[in-house]
Amino acid sequence: MSTTRNWLLDESPTSKLQASLGNSYRMARALMRNPLAVVGAVILLVLVLAAIFAPWIAPQTPLGQDLGARLLPPPQRRIGWAPTSSAAIFSAASSMARGSP
Repeated sequence: MSTTRNWLLDESPTSKLQASLGNSYRMARALMRNPLAVVGAVILLVLVLAAIFAPWIAPQTPLGQDLGARLLPPPQRRIGWAPTSSAAIFSAASSMARGSP
């Protein structure tokens, strides 16, 4: 491990790849020392993963809602998936994150 680290931190790199990887390594080390940068990266990673896996997290389509029945009293409302539920809201948000209408 120390040989790879020494290769990355070499003061006179022998190739463009070594120089580029060394600069990336130094930048990653500097960012990892900043706790706010780490928290921001974790939040960004969670949002990106939620957008990628949105079809499996919330498989209902937000376009399949029955908005005409949303103001009906509970006994007359159709049984099943309620259009005002948090699942519908999450499906709508996740479909917007995917870029679909």
